[in-house]
Amino acid sequence: MTDPSNEQPTPAPAEGASPADAAAPGTYAPPVAPRKSRATLITVLVAVGVFVLVGIGVGTWAVVTALAGPTKQALIEQNVEEARNSYDLPAQVDEVTILTDIVAEESAIAYHYTLTGVDPTLVTEDLLRSVVQPALCSTPETEKLLDLDIAVKYTYEVEGTDDVYELEFTKDDC
Repeated sequence: MTDPSNEQPTPAPAEGASPADAAAPGTYAPPVAPRKSRATLITVLVAVGVFVLVGIGVGTWAVVTALAGPTKQALIEQNVEEARNSYDLPAQVDEVTILTDIVAEESAIAYHYTLTGVDPTLVTEDLLRSVVQPALCSTPETEKLLDLDIAVKYTYEVEGTDDVYELEFTKDDC
């Protein structure tokens, strides 16, 4: 066992130094990730999910009203109207995501996004689904919509490419 009083303090890295510069001599320091790495993309997409859930939450009262009478399509249109009134579209969600539209579709609420300034090779349907689905399925408001057989759709267009990703979530996904 070493005596902690004999240990030398680790010097602070120089201002502007990367984490790799702070590694002790002879130890491995992983390379610094690019500015808009996969981790950043995942963080951003989680933020998008939270942003959308706030919009869905605005229309929650409509779900309760729907149980008393309006049709499913009327409920969808009412939720879309509430969500659209919550945002000045197009709305910059975060540094790479723009919410461009929210529309009522047959048995679904559809959100349309544009991803900007991202490496298109990092964006996949599986990545988007893995980020959006847990956030979507974790809110009571969304569960109520899905329980009424109202699907929630997301369309992501990657700016500067022809890449378009379409995701649809139903009660069975949660």
